[in-house]
Amino acid sequence: MNNNERILKVKRSYERECVICGLPAELHHWKSRKAYPQLIAESFNLMPLCRTHHSECHQIGSYSFSVKYLEVRKFLEHHGWELSGEKWLHQEIPKILNVQWE
Repeated sequence: MNNNERILKVKRSYERECVICGLPAELHHWKSRKAYPQLIAESFNLMPLCRTHHSECHQIGSYSFSVKYLEVRKFLEHHGWELSGEKWLHQEIPKILNVQWE
């Protein structure tokens, strides 16, 4: 299965309501597609956000966004993310990127 097929499969399986307000959502990549193209189709890296909250996340940054919204922190923790200082880490990322966290 190529990346495009994996992305479509993940998109179809994901709940499409904003985790904050419940409005129809698009999928936000918690770790950016540009910086982490290897994570583009990883379900743990996707968060459904409405257009307003998606834009806000990009404007204020992921950490500030997660501090502002308890629903975001709960969603991330439910999907295996852990907060370390001001960074969210996921145990699968080093395996996928073949690196170790600092």
